[in-house]
Amino acid sequence: MNKIKLAILLLSLPMQTFANTQLYIDNYNVLQNPEQTTPEIKDNIAYVPLNIITDLLQLNTTWEYPYMTITSETSTMTLAIGWNIAAINAEEYDMGTAAMYFKNHQLMVPLDIVAEVFEIDLYYTTTAIHITTASVYSGENKIEAIQTSQLVNLGYITTMNTNNICIAHIKTIIDAAKQEPTDFPLYYGAGTQVNIPNYYYFIKDYTFTGINAVELEKYEIYQKIDNGITTTQYIMRDIFNKQWYTISEQDYNLIEATTNLTDWITLSDTSNITYDDIEILHTGWN
Repeated sequence: MNKIKLAILLLSLPMQTFANTQLYIDNYNVLQNPEQTTPEIKDNIAYVPLNIITDLLQLNTTWEYPYMTITSETSTMTLAIGWNIAAINAEEYDMGTAAMYFKNHQLMVPLDIVAEVFEIDLYYTTTAIHITTASVYSGENKIEAIQTSQLVNLGYITTMNTNNICIAHIKTIIDAAKQEPTDFPLYYGAGTQVNIPNYYYFIKDYTFTGINAVELEKYEIYQKIDNGITTTQYIMRDIFNKQWYTISEQDYNLIEATTNLTDWITLSDTSNITYDDIEILHTGWN
C-alpha cells in the first residue's frame, strides 16, 4: 500500500454516521448479541471491534501496550492507542485520526484500512457493512458447503453450512490435525455403552462438498471410552484416504465452537426414531 492509495481510501469512506450499524460477513449478521459493541463512523473512518475481525477472519494478534499488531501469512499491521500512525508492513502512515481506541472495553480498529492491508472485500449500504471472504478449496475444487451428521438417540441429525467463514475455520483445524497420524483403533463404533478398554465411539462426521453436493473430503470424529469411562482423547478418521489422526480436545472444542458460528440448515433429523420404529422397518425388510 502506498501513501497516495491510503489517502484516497481515507477520503472515500462513507460520510454519514450510522445508528445501530450492522456487520455482515458472507451475509451472516455477526452482531447477534445485543450487548455487542457495534461499528461506528468516527472522523470519516469506519471502526469495528477488533475481536470480531480477527476471530472470524483468522488473523493473529499480539498485544503489548500500547501496541496491537495484526498479522496474516502475508501482511503485518501495528496500531497504537492514542496514535495517528499505522505501521503497515514496516512502513508508517499518518491516518490523520486515531488509529485505535477503546469503546465499551473493546478495541476499535479502522475497518477499511484493515481490509485493504489484508485483502478483505467489503462494501457499505445505508444501514450495514458487508464483508465477503475468500472461497475455500479442496485441491482445485471449490468447497460449496460443509455437512455434519451427529448420532442422537437412535437416529442422526444432519446439517449444512455454506458460509465461507465456517468452512474455512473447520478445514483449517482438520488440516492441522492431519499432521498427527495415529494407528488404526482396535475397537470403535457408534455405541457408548461399551465396557472394554481403548474403545472409541462415533461423535460426528464432517463432509466438505463441491458443486452438485459432490463429496470432496469426509472425516469422522471419535472419542475414547476406557472400560466404560469417557476420556478426553479424540481421534479423526479420513474416510477417503483411510487414515486415522490424533486430534486434541482443544481442537475438537474449537470445531464445536465453529458449529455454533453462522447459520446451519437442518437437512434431516431422525433423532426421534424409537426401537418400535426400528422393529417396523425390520419387519418391512423381511
